[in-house]
Amino acid sequence: MVEEGFAWPGTMAVASDSHSNHYGGVGCLGTPVVRTDAASIWATSRTWWQIPAIVRVNLVGTLPVGVTGKDVIVALCALFKDDVLNHGVEFTGPGVESLPVDTRLTIANMSTEWGALTGLFPIDRTGCDTRRQRQPCWTTGRLDNVLPTKE
Repeated sequence: MVEEGFAWPGTMAVASDSHSNHYGGVGCLGTPVVRTDAASIWATSRTWWQIPAIVRVNLVGTLPVGVTGKDVIVALCALFKDDVLNHGVEFTGPGVESLPVDTRLTIANMSTEWGALTGLFPIDRTGCDTRRQRQPCWTTGRLDNVLPTKE
């Protein structure tokens, strides 16, 4: 949904995949509607979303060469165990600036394994620049800016 232009900074995406929090990497609040919630929606035609308790993760410094977003979230899972179960995780701090969007997407996506309902990065220049560079094909009529090209 990020590449297609449906998830961008400052919006909310609700999807039927447990990894819908992936969109938090670009500043889009992504949260899943799982089986029981979906069944309730189908049965009643109503939905609700309660605002979860928030855990703030303050990132400082830069990642050493070779350390990935997956390494970051796995370390957080090991250090803080169940501290984020059914919480929203807000990633903040001066270390966020140095993280490229793909690293942010990985960390936000894997916050599901940590037990979080959502993982959200701030809306900043990195996320907005990525959005501008990846204009969806339905606004430009071209696929070359959405799909990778082979050079």
